[in-house]
Amino acid sequence: GDRTVLYVRQGLRSFTAAERAGQLSQRLTELADNRAITPFKVRVEETKHSSDLLVGNEPIVSVFDTDARDFLGATRHKVAEEVARKIEEAVAQHRAERTPRALAIDAGKAGAVAVVAALVLLLFERLFRKGRRLILESASRELAKVESKMKYAVSAEHLRWPLLLLLRVVRLIVWVTVLYGAITVALSFFPHTRSIARDIDVLVLGPLGELALGALTALPELLVVLVIALAARWLIRGARFFFYQVEHKRITIEGFYPEWARSEEHTSELQSQF
Repeated sequence: GDRTVLYVRQGLRSFTAAERAGQLSQRLTELADNRAITPFKVRVEETKHSSDLLVGNEPIVSVFDTDARDFLGATRHKVAEEVARKIEEAVAQHRAERTPRALAIDAGKAGAVAVVAALVLLLFERLFRKGRRLILESASRELAKVESKMKYAVSAEHLRWPLLLLLRVVRLIVWVTVLYGAITVALSFFPHTRSIARDIDVLVLGPLGELALGALTALPELLVVLVIALAARWLIRGARFFFYQVEHKRITIEGFYPEWARSEEHTSELQSQF
C-alpha cells in the first residue's frame, strides 16, 4: 500500500526479508480491497512453530520465533497480537480513505491547491511584467550611455540579451517551482497517488540531476567555445571601432586614406554577420 504497517526484518527459508515484505504488502492490499470481508477482524492461531494471523479463513501472515527476537522481552504470541492490531487499524484506514466521500474531499483539496497555484502564478505574472518593464527601461538608459561612449565597439542590443535571458530563466524557475509543488501536494491527497508524491523527487529530480551532471562534465569544453566566440566578436567590433575612428580622422595612418576605412568597416560587419 502507500504506508508502512510493520517492518519485516527476518527472512524465511529461501525468502529474503524484502521478498516476505513484498508478499505481505500484496496480500494485505488484496484483502483490504475485498469488501466482502466485513468486519475485518484478525485472529491469531497458535501452532508449534508459528503464530498464524487470519481474517476469516484467509491467511495473512505467520509470525515465527525469529520475528519475535526483534522485540526484546515479548513472546511470539504477544508480537502476533500486536501485528494483528496494526493490520486491523491499517485496513480500516485504507478502506476509509477510499470511500466516495473521502475521495470527493480529496478532489476538493486538490482543486483548492490548483486554484491557489493559478492565483500565485497570475499574481507573479503581473508583478513580473511590471518589474521586467522597469528593469529593461533602466537598463536601456544605462546601456545607451555605454553605447554612446563606446561608439561601434559595443551594441546596446548585444548587452541587453543576457539580461533578457536572465529574466526568462527566473520566470521559468518560478513557474516550475509552483507547478512542481502544486502537483506534489495534490497527489499526496489521494491514497492511490500518495506513493508517487512521496517518490516524485526521485522520479523527476533524478533525471534532472543526471542532465546537470552531464552539463557540468561538458562545461570546460563549452567555456572554451564561448571564450573563442566572444573573443572573435569583440575582435570584429574592435576592428569596426578602429575603422570608424580612421574614417572620421580621429586616427591617422600614413598612406591609408580615410575613405578606405568605410570599405574595411563593411568587410568586418559582413564577417560579423557571417
